[in-house]
Amino acid sequence: LFGKVTLPVIRVPSLARTVLFANPHARCCGCEHDHCPSGSVTMSLRKSVGFLAACLCMSGSVLASEPADGGSVVGKVILDGTAPTLTPLVKSGDANVKDKEVCGAADVPDESLVVGDKGGVANVFVYLRRAPKGYKAPEVKDQLVLDQKGCVFLPHAAVIRVGQTILVKSSDAVQHNLHTFPQRNDPSNLLIKASEDKGVALKYTKPESDPIEVKCDIHAWMSSYHLILDHPFMAVTDKDGNFKIEGLPAGTHELRVWHERAGLLEKEYKVDVKAGAEKAIELKYAVAKFPAKKK
Repeated sequence: LFGKVTLPVIRVPSLARTVLFANPHARCCGCEHDHCPSGSVTMSLRKSVGFLAACLCMSGSVLASEPADGGSVVGKVILDGTAPTLTPLVKSGDANVKDKEVCGAADVPDESLVVGDKGGVANVFVYLRRAPKGYKAPEVKDQLVLDQKGCVFLPHAAVIRVGQTILVKSSDAVQHNLHTFPQRNDPSNLLIKASEDKGVALKYTKPESDPIEVKCDIHAWMSSYHLILDHPFMAVTDKDGNFKIEGLPAGTHELRVWHERAGLLEKEYKVDVKAGAEKAIELKYAVAKFPAKKK
């Protein structure tokens, strides 16, 4: 009667990033099609509009990882004052350094305080210590790759979800190890062979209150930091000090701000997030807040 009808996707107003069906390959109730596409529902009506309505069923388990009334926090961490000049941890051509052919091939920079041209501070963690009440985090499926190149951990600072698979690789033609120093998780000490390209698997099973240090015992200057949480509301600043946390439920949240030199810069920085909006903040700290690390 009506021929072929194409309807737009139906979105559930209380959820963001929703999909029409939790399992797009499941058979619709009352419908003979093997699946209902998530982008549009197309079907032939055989008897009446009622048949079409019957096919537009929902499984009852819609993905609810981010509220539709959620918002974002965007910001920048700025150094107030003149950034110190840091000498390399290893200088190019150092004949006394271990594995000098690789580790002494170029300067190994001191990344304990990285400041951009306009004063933005890199490698600052900004995060919620705990997920908002009632929030159910989606399962994380993306793998994170950590590399070791030029006897430097890449990246220097990483945000990681509980249960997320981490593949530890090495672009260096020398042996490394990855030694974690957690507060709640069991410590790991992984031997990474030279030119490891497949990756040695690492997983954290518990959230940490603050970032943890990761070191290479073979090359003592090598260090990096991991923040492990059981929700996605965390970020690390880029080379210019910028960060963004998306999908936050509307309301007031308390951010923690942490840097490897300073420790906790903010324990309960309050931000008000509005539905569908971005909250812009600027965090400025005196250079005295970032003292040199004790050796």
